[in-house]
Amino acid sequence: MDSFQVIQPSAFLAPYVKYYWFMKVGSAVQASERIIPTGMMCLMFHRGERLFSSAAKQMQPQAFLSGQGTAYTDLSYCGAIDMISVEFRLAGAKAFFKMPMIELNGQNIATCDLSDPELI
Repeated sequence: MDSFQVIQPSAFLAPYVKYYWFMKVGSAVQASERIIPTGMMCLMFHRGERLFSSAAKQMQPQAFLSGQGTAYTDLSYCGAIDMISVEFRLAGAKAFFKMPMIELNGQNIATCDLSDPELI
């Protein structure tokens, strides 16, 4: 069953988080989607198959922090997709991560590489 759902954050997190989205695709054949930058940072979790990024020329990490995008990318996928994304407001991620956010521009950094034991 394919589904996409957007959930608004609690009032406590609303100053930092714009929304959460959840996507499930039961069993996709080989497909590709072009992703346009939104200007927001996000924390992404792949609970199913991971996606291949043409920009990075590799599979996306299982869990990662995505900096502000600077260009489009094509994502290819196959199989069962199950994703969760936390979309931060413009300066919202800064409240949760102890690093200059500008260092993440145009990058996807695996959560295990962030050196944040609480996040891991």
